[in-house]
Amino acid sequence: MPRDMGKIYKLTPKQEQLMNKIRDDWINLALYSKKQVEFKDVESDVEWIYQKIGLKKPLVIIMDSYYGMKVAENVLSQVESQVRNQVWNQVESQVRNQVWNQVWNQVWNRELVYVHQWFGLGYETWWSFYDFFNNIIPFNNPDYDRWVSFIKKGIWSVDFFNSVCVICRLPVSVLKDGEGRLHSVSEASVQWGDKLDNYFIHGVSFDKELWQKITKRTLNPKEIFKLQNTAQKSITLQLYGYDKVLEDMKPKIIYEQELTIKGTKQKYQVLETDLGDDRLPARFVKVVCHSTLKQTVLRVPNIRQTETCHGAIAWTFGFEGENEKSYKPVIET
Repeated sequence: MPRDMGKIYKLTPKQEQLMNKIRDDWINLALYSKKQVEFKDVESDVEWIYQKIGLKKPLVIIMDSYYGMKVAENVLSQVESQVRNQVWNQVESQVRNQVWNQVWNQVWNRELVYVHQWFGLGYETWWSFYDFFNNIIPFNNPDYDRWVSFIKKGIWSVDFFNSVCVICRLPVSVLKDGEGRLHSVSEASVQWGDKLDNYFIHGVSFDKELWQKITKRTLNPKEIFKLQNTAQKSITLQLYGYDKVLEDMKPKIIYEQELTIKGTKQKYQVLETDLGDDRLPARFVKVVCHSTLKQTVLRVPNIRQTETCHGAIAWTFGFEGENEKSYKPVIET
C-alpha cells in the first residue's frame, strides 16, 4: 500500500482481491445464505442495543418477509404512543453513530483516496465498506464487532420501537437474470418464509396478479399500453416481442424496401407508433432473416439515421452517424 505524506493512494493487488471478496460475502449472506435468525440468536444483542439508549429490554418480533414486517409495524403504530422514528433516532445517535464516528476516524485519518461503491441491497452501505477496512486496519472496537455480528445472524432489516423490536428474516430464495437484476418468469424472484413473495421481471417490480397475467401472456396490446408504470410497460413489450404487439397496433409505415431473398420478395419496413413511453413515437425496423425468412421487429431510436431501413439496421449493429456508410454486409443473418 504505497504511501506519500500519510496518504494511501492505491490498494495492493491482495487488498483489491480482499475488497471483492468482502463485497461478495455480504451479498451472498443477504441473498443466498438462507440464514433464518431465531429469537435465541438475537435476544441478548437487542437487549444490549436498548441498554445503550437507556430503555428496557423490548419485545422482539421476528417476521418472515419484508411485507410482513411492515404490516406488523403498521399494527404497532396504532397502539404505541411513541412511533418508531423516535427510538430509531436514539439508536442511530447513541449506538450506530458512536460506532460510525470511532471507526470513521480510524479510516479517515489514513486519508485513503477511494471510490464509494454501493452495496447490492441498497441500504447500510457502511457495513461492507468498514468490514474491508477492519480487515486491513483492525478497529479493535467491541461495539462495532457486536453490531456487525448481530446483523450477520441472518437479518434483512430491523426497526426499533419504544418497547418492541421488529426484525425481518432473510429471504429463502433470490433469483436474478444474467445481468444481476431480480428476475423470474416462472416463480417469485424473491421468496420469503411466509410466502409473501416479490415478483420482478428484469429488475422491474410487479404485483403478483399483474406478473401472472404478463408471464401467462393473457394481457392484450391495449391493456399493455394502458399500464401506468413506464418501466413495467417497457419490460412487458420486450417480453411479448414487439412484432407480436405491433400486429394489433397498425403502425405507420415511414419507409419500405423490397428485397428478393431465396427467390421470394420480402419487405423491410421502418414503422412508427405511439407507445406512450417517450415524447416521440416509438420507431421499429422490420427485417427478414436470410436463412429462415423469419420476420423480426427491432426497436431503434427515433433519430434521422433510422428513417431508412439501411440506417436503422446499421444502427442495430453499432454503425452510427457517419459510420452508417461503413455498414455493407455481404449477407444479413
